[in-house]
Amino acid sequence: MLRTIRLLAAFVILGTAPMSASAQAFWTPHLPHLPHLPHLPKPNLGKVGFQDASIYYAGGTARDSSVGPLNTLGGGTLYSTPNLGGFFSTIGGDVVFFHGLGVGGEVSFRNGRTAYAGLLYHPSFYDVNAIYKRSFGRFAVEGQGGGGRANLNFYYTPAFCARFPLGCQSTTGAAPGANYFEWHFAGGARYYVYKGLFVRPTVEVRHVNNLTYFSSEWIPQYSVAVGYTIRFSRGK
Repeated sequence: MLRTIRLLAAFVILGTAPMSASAQAFWTPHLPHLPHLPHLPKPNLGKVGFQDASIYYAGGTARDSSVGPLNTLGGGTLYSTPNLGGFFSTIGGDVVFFHGLGVGGEVSFRNGRTAYAGLLYHPSFYDVNAIYKRSFGRFAVEGQGGGGRANLNFYYTPAFCARFPLGCQSTTGAAPGANYFEWHFAGGARYYVYKGLFVRPTVEVRHVNNLTYFSSEWIPQYSVAVGYTIRFSRGK
């Protein structure tokens, strides 16, 4: 018992007294040497060819004329077809690589459904474009050209289903629609209000191949966009 007390007292004394350098080296665990990691620079997208990138939302309208009344439901009753119109929303973006050249894409759709010869319909357009943009201080002009799809989605109505109940799974369900290939061209002018924030009035035109639901295959669209540009370099 006395020997145990003496050992405990020795440990207490050693713990409170400063340790010699050789003792510290003995008791300190030896960790393996970690290699020095090199400093990784932040990526500079301007050096790899990106000039700027933009996203935007636009509001406006697309126009086309009616094809006249149609006998949609059979039985000799004619239903009127509307002009293409209403409020269209457009969401898009683009990336400029060098010398003002780049690529972009957008989707444009009518807000809500409207009547079409006894049914309801909802038009939308999807485009992928080559773009060219040239800046002049706070102003920039741009042109676009490309292709995509034009979709006309139709929906049943209670009146249609009452006359043709076997063809309706729902009085508001989707009916067979139509889609077409389209060519898309656009021009606009940006004004940078503050840093990368801009407004852009735009005129667009689409040529929808073999479109039969409206009187013309050419559909003009007019809109004003609000967007933001991130600049990576001062490319020409």
